[in-house]
Amino acid sequence: MTRHASLTLLVAVSLISSVLASANARSRGNGDKPTALEAELAIGIADLARERIGIVDATIAVTRVELSDVVKAGARVTSLELASRGLPIGWVTAKARVASGGSERELWVKAQVAVQVPTVVAARPIARGAVLALADVRVESRPLGDDRISQVADSVGSQVRTPIEVGQPIGSRDLERLPLVRRGDTVTLVVTGDRFQLKATAEALESGARGEEISLRVTVGQKKVVRGVVTDLRQVELR
Repeated sequence: MTRHASLTLLVAVSLISSVLASANARSRGNGDKPTALEAELAIGIADLARERIGIVDATIAVTRVELSDVVKAGARVTSLELASRGLPIGWVTAKARVASGGSERELWVKAQVAVQVPTVVAARPIARGAVLALADVRVESRPLGDDRISQVADSVGSQVRTPIEVGQPIGSRDLERLPLVRRGDTVTLVVTGDRFQLKATAEALESGARGEEISLRVTVGQKKVVRGVVTDLRQVELR
């Protein structure tokens, strides 16, 4: 091999090694231990995802972080913001500024985000047309979706529109809310304060399902019309 050919080969090997080192530095998550900067970015992205989702008891895991460029050891994050719109699920893009050696630079960051949230699921097979009872449902941690119910109370008393299998998440589109109060019903009107709770009898002027606001006519003392929120069967809370 000539001296010129040897020099060309050495240059080519050097370039390939440089490219591979850059790719390895920018792509983590396949068993490599994350750098301190990647760990800091992962924590920051998880916090921003929680803030956007607005669910306090969500479990958020950032399983992979990729940087748009190689960063020297010892760099730290000075600012971070999510660039992706919508729910921060799956691959999420963020813009970061990092400081190193007395200077700052901007980086684009890609992170893989998984979000688990409390979700109402079927505790047993539920037939179409059934009215959900407490024993029909339970709460489990499941991946965040666009249609979910997190509280058992928001599902119990609703009628099922389609058959639901055991363990299947229950969404609002699966249910039809049935009126717990019907127009003309005599209902219990509850008034709650800081240190007291009063109950009175009222007449429902409208029908309503759980969580809906309806008009009532108070039948105790001077008659007057008030608004309240349906909380249970023939029970309304004054808001």
